[in-house]
Amino acid sequence: MPNTISVFIGIPLTSALTFRVLTDLKVCTSILVKNWVNFICKEKGERTFSSGSYLLSLHTLPHKNPFVMIGMVCFTVSILVSRMKKNLMMLRVRALLRFLFCYAPGTLNDFIVEKMENTMKNFLTLAKERYSVREYLDKPIEPEKMEKILTAAKVAPTAANHQPFRIYILKSEKALETIRSLTPCAFNAPVVLMMTYSQSEQWKHPQEQEVVAGQEDVSIVATHIMLQAWDLGIASCWVNAFPHKKTEEVFHIPEDEKVVLLMPLGYGNPEYRPTPKHTIFRDKDELVKVL
Repeated sequence: MPNTISVFIGIPLTSALTFRVLTDLKVCTSILVKNWVNFICKEKGERTFSSGSYLLSLHTLPHKNPFVMIGMVCFTVSILVSRMKKNLMMLRVRALLRFLFCYAPGTLNDFIVEKMENTMKNFLTLAKERYSVREYLDKPIEPEKMEKILTAAKVAPTAANHQPFRIYILKSEKALETIRSLTPCAFNAPVVLMMTYSQSEQWKHPQEQEVVAGQEDVSIVATHIMLQAWDLGIASCWVNAFPHKKTEEVFHIPEDEKVVLLMPLGYGNPEYRPTPKHTIFRDKDELVKVL
């Protein structure tokens, strides 16, 4: 009987511990790979890359045995303990094989970092795909996605880095009811951003005081928000069709601040399509002049 009990308890316990060890090993391996890649990139004066977004395809790296061995070990272990999708596993196997076959003591010159197939869209594709959405689902935005959107706003460039913008997140029942009573262009989105700038904090031209940058700064921030949101599957719409002064009064915006725009955010109705004007572009020669 004691042996039977030991078997019933021991096997599940051993399996659980083994799974935990392999999981921890996978995490440690990912960190090692990323640090190794970044170390080599920095040493060569090149930009660093996230190990989650790129594959190593080593061709010619100045031969340094410690780094070569670390890379081989990291990739081998990572492949063995990986629980990722099959297609990603095959990409890693391919990268390891190319690494091993390209290895020749003393003759490795440079290395190439290849983008994985499922990396984030390039900027131009993202900019072309994004369009204004005016119908939203009754579905909240996840906090982690909202945090990324606000981080994109935070890192947006502003004149002399004065950062005069303010973002008011309207998502309470009262706030949404109020903004919807002021304009139909809230489009029943679960979140509406109201963006303002501080007149005293905005950059002013030293010789021409009437030239200021507050509205421009807010526009840059809003663009960052729109594109980051779209990349996360969150739709938006840039709205100017609302009573600016009355909105400032109703929401008790400080006198020093000026409201620039509203931006409904949320999961768009999948049936909604951009207006026909969305893909109509004027000729470049009309818009761009070379002097």
